Parts: sequence; structure tokens; C-alpha cells
Amino acid sequence: MIQINNININKTGDKMRIEAEIIGDSAFVNRYIDKIYIDTHDSYLSTGPSEDTVYEHTVTIEDAADEQNATALIDNVERVRKLKIDIPQESIDASLQTNMFVVYLEAGGTNADTPPADCCENIELVAGCVIWMKPLYNDFLAWSRELNNTCEVPQNFLYKFLHYQAFLVSVRTRNILEAIKIYNKHFKHIVCGSHGNHQGCNCR
Repeated sequence: MIQINNININKTGDKMRIEAEIIGDSAFVNRYIDKIYIDTHDSYLSTGPSEDTVYEHTVTIEDAADEQNATALIDNVERVRKLKIDIPQESIDASLQTNMFVVYLEAGGTNADTPPADCCENIELVAGCVIWMKPLYNDFLAWSRELNNTCEVPQNFLYKFLHYQAFLVSVRTRNILEAIKIYNKHFKHIVCGSHGNHQGCNCR
């Protein structure tokens, strides 16, 4: 029902962008994106948004993507079916640069009389994860330069790359608890280094 197209934190670490839309067959013509909730890795619950969310927002028409079919008239009210919203750091009660975030999008409205073709699409709350990628990007770039200069693969590059892939697989398979474990152990403190070997950073 709700498809998350993109969640990212910009390179300066002061804004989060969320893009999503209602997809599926004719059963969902009366559904819309209603609410946004954001938890951190510390407040995450497998049952859904916690009582300690760092951001909550009811979606308004101003949050619609600037494209055709971004809104629909549902129950005589214009509702958002395609979302693109930028959330500044000052609106989020946690640092965008030093946390892993779990973003929930909740659908409003009701299904049409026609049942959905795929019952798995009939999910009213979806979640996605995001971390600030700039420090990790800086590290990978430094290791790439080291590889070019020495013709040897830096050990720390392999170490971090493998854990990053494990993190991605956990997120993509919706095993958020495992993703949080990997984040806490291998990425939570990466911002204190960002120079390849992380000396004195306690990241290993």
C-alpha cells in the first residue's frame, strides 16, 4: 500500500528527506499517507512507533510531491498520495548525525469494496531506516585512495565494508533489530574518526 521510495539525510547532516507513495490496485484508491513517526535506534520497538518518538507529523497538502497524481480528493478532503517532505534538524529531537532512525509511515482512509489482489499489500504501517552516510563515505573514499597508492586493500576497508553489507541486508529484509545491533557495534561512533584507521575511536 505505502511504498517508501527514498529516505536520506543530506550531506551536511541537517535535514532528512522522505519520499513515498500509495501504490497497488484499485482497492487503494481511497487510501492516503496520513502520519509520519520517527524513532531512533534507542527508542525502537518491534511493535511500531514508541511513546518516545523524536518526531511526529500529520501529513498535509503542503507535503505532497510536486508531481501529477500526488493528491486525491478523498471524503471531500484533498489528501496526499505521493509524499516528498524535508524535515530540518530543529524539528527532530535527536541528532541527525549521530543516530540511526526508524521512519514509520501510516496510511489513512479505507479500502475500496474490491479486495486487494495481494493481501500482503494491505499493510497500513511501513518502516524504513536511515543513517547519516557522510562519515562512512569519507572513510571509503580515503581507503580507495590508499588502495590506489599502495595497491593493497586496506584491512579496515574490508572490515567496515562487510559490516556495512550486513547492515544493508538486515534493513532490506526488515530485520531492524539486527540492523540496530550492527549499527551500535560498528557505526555508532564512526563520526569521531572518519580518517580510515579510526585510531583511538573504539570502533573496532
